[in-house]
Amino acid sequence: MAHTLFAEPDRVSGGVPSQFLEVLDFMISFRFTQCDTERLGRTMTLTKPALRSSLGDLHFKQACWVAFTSPGFHEVDIQAFVRRWKADGHLSAVMKDSGAERAKEVLERKAREHKPSFLAVP
Repeated sequence: MAHTLFAEPDRVSGGVPSQFLEVLDFMISFRFTQCDTERLGRTMTLTKPALRSSLGDLHFKQACWVAFTSPGFHEVDIQAFVRRWKADGHLSAVMKDSGAERAKEVLERKAREHKPSFLAVP
């Protein structure tokens, strides 16, 4: 039946929507049971709450895919990422001049300068 839907989508009354064919292709390719459906529904709800209603369809689909298929945080070897990050030549969070003002302190000072607050102590 799936072969007919993909090969001759117009054979079904009104045609077969492309989104349905995408889901069907995914279900054929990967394990997809009721608990996976429920888990995906929860992932979709957490990925696009009401405050992110302007998130476009393509980015929403990509964000759901990453959230649904990524390993849990406890399963990721963070040290491997840190070693790769440093090996690629990225800067570390340690400043070379230990006597210099720390980046956090600079950012906090700049934020105070540009964002006056009645809670700020003069």
